[in-house]
Amino acid sequence: MVESRCTSQAQRVTSRGDGAAGFLEPVHGEGGYIVPPITFVKGVRKLCTEYGALLCDDEVQAGCFRAGEFLAINNFGVKPDVVSLSKAIGGGIPLGATVSTKKIMDWVTGSHANTFGGNLLACAAGIASLTFMKKKKLGHNAKQLGIVAMKRLNELKERYEIVGDVRGLGLMIGIEIVKDKRTRKPNPATRQAILCKASEKGLILLPAGENSIRICPPLVINKSQLMTGIDIIEDAIREAI
Repeated sequence: MVESRCTSQAQRVTSRGDGAAGFLEPVHGEGGYIVPPITFVKGVRKLCTEYGALLCDDEVQAGCFRAGEFLAINNFGVKPDVVSLSKAIGGGIPLGATVSTKKIMDWVTGSHANTFGGNLLACAAGIASLTFMKKKKLGHNAKQLGIVAMKRLNELKERYEIVGDVRGLGLMIGIEIVKDKRTRKPNPATRQAILCKASEKGLILLPAGENSIRICPPLVINKSQLMTGIDIIEDAIREAI
C-alpha cells in the first residue's frame, strides 16, 4: 500500500501485485442483513483478479444454505478463491473450516499448525451436519419459504410507515425500522420495542445493524411455523407504533 499526500487530502493507491486479498461477506450480516447488487459482487471479483489478489468469501453467517445456496456467494454467480465456514457447519459444536483450491492450500509440511485442528468430536459433528443438510434439502426449503416470507413481509412494508425496507436471500431476511418512509431515518428505539413485544409473545428475534431486525429461523422450519412467526412480528409492530 503506497500513500501519497496532496495538499489536505490523502490518497491511497495499490499497485498490481501488492494486495494480498480482498474480503467479502456476500450478505452483510451484523451490519443489517444487507444484500448487495450482483454487479457489486462481480465487480469485487473483477478487481481482485485484475490486481492479483485472492477473493476471500466470509460464509460464517450466510453459508450452509442460510441464503438458499450452500454458499451465499453462489447467488451472485461468483467463484471465490478462499471460503471461510463456521457456525452452522458444526451443528452446535464449535467448528470452523477454510476451503480453497489445492494450488492455494498446498503448503510445505509444518508451515501451518492449529492447537485444536482436527478435533474428532467437532469433525464428526460437521460431517453429520452436512449429511443432514443435504438429505433434508435445506437449501430448497430456504429458497421456497424465503419467497413466501418476502411476500408477506413486503405486505407489512406497504401497510406500516415504520417498515422502511425488507431485503434478503433465502431465510436470511432483514426488516429495517425507520421513523417514516420519507426520511428513512433509523428508528432503533422502536426496533427495540418490537423485539421486546415479540419476545413477550413467544418469538425471539435478534437485532442487526443500527435499526434492522433479522429473520433467521431454523432451516427446518415449515410454512405454518413461519407464518405464525410473521403474525407475531406484525402484532409487535402494530403495538410498538
